[in-house]
Amino acid sequence: MISSLLEFTTCVERASIDEAYLDLTDLVDQVLNTHNLNTSDILDSLKCENLEANFVLGHESTQSWMECMKSCEMTPLDDLRLLVGADIVGQMRRAIFEKTGFRCSAGVAHNKVSFSGNFLLVLVDRMVGFF
Repeated sequence: MISSLLEFTTCVERASIDEAYLDLTDLVDQVLNTHNLNTSDILDSLKCENLEANFVLGHESTQSWMECMKSCEMTPLDDLRLLVGADIVGQMRRAIFEKTGFRCSAGVAHNKVSFSGNFLLVLVDRMVGFF
């Protein structure tokens, strides 16, 4: 599993035999800069299959979260960063499954957050207080 993660980033902090924290900041920045922070371009570049089985705290679905971002005049940069991070993590989960046959859970947040389950949890910054 760790070898699959290292294909995406070298900033991997191993937490246990089957758990790790990754800093995706540089990867997220690359995507944002590629699209000149244009929300519409960023949203159009994301692949739906990378965002399957997601749960976004405070929204009914990932799709409703994306629609909310599309309808905003000024999408918060933090929300865009989380969405791009979720897309990258979806790619990682797919790579791990293809390489090992194992499914894994993942979380995307502005800092380290602990949880379990076979899904991708996205914690929008303003929703963290609900935990």
